Amino acid sequence: MEKQIDLTVNNNEFNFTVELGDFHSFINEMGDNNKVQPAYAFVTRTIKHDQKDQLIKLINDNPGLELELAGALVTEYKPKVSVIVGKPKAAASK
Repeated sequence: MEKQIDLTVNNNEFNFTVELGDFHSFINEMGDNNKVQPAYAFVTRTIKHDQKDQLIKLINDNPGLELELAGALVTEYKPKVSVIVGKPKAAASK
């Protein structure tokens, strides 16, 4: 699944193309003590090529921005699904 996602940051529009492999890599790379590097890699891997330098400068000038962008991309990329956890049914008596 490929999805085009446009995000506006400080009145600048950035265009991203997120594919399933990008999404899976981001999720797999993220760990308890490793969030910034995977987020940075995710947003710089999916940004439109000619906007990459502008985005990197913006990230460098705004600590934590890569985390916000990655979160926004994941929110827009993931399909909306409803998951309900139910209690297990009691086993039938013999």
